[in-house]
Amino acid sequence: MRKKDEERNLIYCSIHQNQLKKHKIASCCDKSQGVRAYSSCLQFRKLRNQIKECSNCQNSELFTKQIRKQVKCEAVVDLLIIEEAKNKENLLLFLIKKDNNCEKIPLVAAKN
Repeated sequence: MRKKDEERNLIYCSIHQNQLKKHKIASCCDKSQGVRAYSSCLQFRKLRNQIKECSNCQNSELFTKQIRKQVKCEAVVDLLIIEEAKNKENLLLFLIKKDNNCEKIPLVAAKN
């Protein structure tokens, strides 16, 4: 998760941080629309792509490690009854391992 400053804004490298501040006051899109304006703004999209490609913005010092929430299972479901007419390609199976890692696999790929 990316770190935030005192004003709860996400932190990027100084170059892109300044460009983001300039975009907030630029007249390229209607900021009163909120996220909708940003999502359709071509300049903001270009800036986001530059941030993704910027090695300084991807520096690990700008991120905080987030501990994954532990999942505890009391019971395990070991039987699923599915009607034959149902489309099994859209069904997913979630496997929670002993080390609390979760694996998502399509049901059609699961062994019988």
